[in-house]
Amino acid sequence: MEQQTALNRYEQTWLRFTKELQSNPSITLRAVCRAMHTSSYAMSKWASRKGYSVAKAKASISTPVGELPSSFVRIEAKGEPHIYKESLLSGISITFNSGTTVNIKQGDARSVVRIISLYERKDGELCIR
Repeated sequence: MEQQTALNRYEQTWLRFTKELQSNPSITLRAVCRAMHTSSYAMSKWASRKGYSVAKAKASISTPVGELPSSFVRIEAKGEPHIYKESLLSGISITFNSGTTVNIKQGDARSVVRIISLYERKDGELCIR
């Protein structure tokens, strides 16, 4: 009887965790265990035996089905930039010494130079770590 109650509590705790994960992707299983008065150590062992994984649960929430996670960030201007036609560049691809490649669809020369100087500072220290 006691064993059945514990298993029921673990199931309820996992269901609550996955439900709260929908609205709060940063929630931890430990926090839900604390709220449900469930031992997080015993809960972890139970989840492992059942094949449940916090990492997989979080990944399934953050990545819509059919889409691959991307490590690229798209940067777009808020409004139409004031660009002089003579300094407009398009189809730019920059490969830095670190191996990072930046593709710029369209931009003015001053902005492209600024991106390069921000990424690789003049003293040789990388801006992004």
